[in-house]
Parts: sequence; structure tokens; C-alpha cells
Amino acid sequence: TEVNLDTVTVNGVAATIAGDTYSASVPLPLEGENVITVLARDKADNSATYARSITRDTIAPTIANLSPAASSWLQSTNVVISGTVTEQNLASVTVGGTAATVTGSSFTATVDLVEGANNTEVVATDLAGNSLTINHPLNVDVTPPVLTVTAPADGSFTNASTITVNGQFTETNLSTITVNGVLATTSGSSYTAEVPLNVEGNNSIAVTATDLAGNDSTSQVTVVKDTVLPILTITSPASGTFYNSNTITVTGQITETNLEAVSVNGVSAAISGSSYTATITLASEGTNTITVTATDKANNEQQSLVSVVRDTTAPVATITSPAAGSFTNQTAVTVTGD
Repeated sequence: TEVNLDTVTVNGVAATIAGDTYSASVPLPLEGENVITVLARDKADNSATYARSITRDTIAPTIANLSPAASSWLQSTNVVISGTVTEQNLASVTVGGTAATVTGSSFTATVDLVEGANNTEVVATDLAGNSLTINHPLNVDVTPPVLTVTAPADGSFTNASTITVNGQFTETNLSTITVNGVLATTSGSSYTAEVPLNVEGNNSIAVTATDLAGNDSTSQVTVVKDTVLPILTITSPASGTFYNSNTITVTGQITETNLEAVSVNGVSAAISGSSYTATITLASEGTNTITVTATDKANNEQQSLVSVVRDTTAPVATITSPAAGSFTNQTAVTVTGD
């Protein structure tokens, strides 16, 4: 304020004076701090100098080290996003419209996403109004895969050392399916894998489906590996026995934990504990082979055989001597014939 103001210069540039105000447009030659010096002089040549610093900042902030990484798959819609910002004159950082907490050069913000694809804006703004916007794509999948095992059936038996496992899955964002650690082959919504059965007896088969976000589901079945043949004996009849009947009863013993069936010449035997019995027909006169077959649930098969003789024909005999109607005075007689 000066009644007798004559001139005002700003960094040597003559200012325009209007009443008790002045203005001047001056260059800021330096990035960073610039000193502005105002020199006011009145008509009596009195002068006063005023100085002020102003910072010129034309460089936008930089953002780096965003986490989770771009295009990541996440298991939750509530996500903490962090990163680093480089800016001496930082004003703010926002993530998806949420103000981030800034500590030093690091920032963090918790944002709510939606299931599926998300494009989150990370914006850093400095005090000069320069800003940088990064579109940070993230994917959310909170639903685990749906998984079924089609084969083998739970509790099934096999005598093989490996087994083929197949089934169905429902998952748009599938990463992998493993069967007992073996990577399965997928086609459409189906999967298949061949895995070893390492132990005799019960083998657990675990099928695990994992999606890109790390959600997983597991389905499990148990398969019985049985490579041991049944132990089979025929108690009756003894081999070489003769019969004058068309039918006979065959009995014996069977040792097999996983027994499926016993048949005698194709006739299903009745089983009680470790014993079996079956009544069969001797098909022909003379020698008949009896075949007993024991099969377990893993299709292991054992056979035992005996031969018996069917003879239903009475002997035919003739008397050559003595002649019919003959007489003798002996107390004994010799009889001959054929």
C-alpha cells in the first residue's frame, strides 16, 4: 500500500498497477524452487523489496511395485492393494477411489472388488496438480471348482498295478486337476489320469481341482488292489471215484477275503463261510471232468479239477457150466462162464 506508488517490478518485470493492486507474469526458469522478488518504489524514490519462494513441479509422480500383480487371481472381493510412489511433493494416492495410506514412499489401501474381472485405477497426485493414473487389472474368483469322480467307483476292486481315473468338473477358471499328485489331462469338462496303485489292499485316490485364484476342491474314492489268487480245494469227490448216478454233490474249501463266486462245471455253488457245495450232473457215461472255478472281486481266478467215472450199466454175465437143469452127486460144483 502506497499512496504515491510509482513502479512495481517482479523479478525485473514491470508490473501493471491498478489502484492498490499489481500483477505481473514472470517466468519460472527452474524445476524446483524459484525465488520471486517484488520491488516497489514510490515517487520519492523510497523502495521496498519482498521475496517469496515458489516450487515449479512439472513432473508427475511415478507408481511401481503394485501388489497384487496386474492380472492376478484373488480369492476375496476385499483386497489390500499396495505399492510405492516416487514424488517429493506428493498430495495423495487413491486406489479405486479410496484414499490410500502413505508411509514414506509406500502406500496401501483396502478396496472392494467384484467377482470376475476388475479394472482398478491407482492415481497419484502431487501438490502441483500433476497426476499419474494406472489401470490395474485384477480378477476375483471366490467359488471353488465342482468335481466328481466317474470311475473307478468307490470300493471297487482291481488286480492291476495302475488304474485310470476319470470324471467331470465345473470351473471356468481352472488351473490344474491332479490325481494323487499326477497331473490330469482335461478336455472340455472332463478329466482323466492314470495313477499307480502302490499297496495291496485299500488305495485312496484323491482328485484335487484348483482354479487360478487358488480355490480348490477334493473328491476321494477308495480302490482295493487284489493280486492274490483264491486258494481252492475239492474235498469230495476224490479223483477216480465211481458213481452209478447222473448227479453228484461236490464240496470243498475256499480261502479268499474278496470272494465273488464259486462255480462247479458252470453251476453256481452255495457258499457258507469257507465251504462251498454244488450239485451237478455228470454229462456222460464214463469219465467226467469236474472243474471248480473260484473268482474274486478283482477278477483273479483259480481252478481245481478232479475226474470221476459215471457207470450206470449193470454187468452182463453168462453161465457156461454147469448146464441149466443138470444133476450132480457132489457137495460142491465148479461154475464157469463169461
